[in-house]
Amino acid sequence: MIYYMHLDNNPFQEIKEGSKTVEIRLNDEKRSKLTLNDKINFINRETSENLLTGIVSLKTYKTYEELVHGTFLGAFGPRYSNKQELLEKSFAYYSKKDQLKYGLLRIGLKLV
Repeated sequence: MIYYMHLDNNPFQEIKEGSKTVEIRLNDEKRSKLTLNDKINFINRETSENLLTGIVSLKTYKTYEELVHGTFLGAFGPRYSNKQELLEKSFAYYSKKDQLKYGLLRIGLKLV
């Protein structure tokens, strides 16, 4: 199965370069259907460029704190110098309320 997801330019380029190997999403109704070996076609919000990736791992977490502490920092890409910085920026994406409602999904990626 191929899924489509939009990404801002920076994380898109990091996945393309191979320096970002995980994508974080809410584990909502749509994302909970993802399975190993599915594909994700990321679409760059700024350039509309497409990037096909394969799912190599999936893991759910209750909160960003749990996810960040359970994941190698480098997997998030080179933009983050420490886990505290990553945590501070994470709430710009998903509210604490949504995290508690759905949980979070760490999607391990490889380029196809």
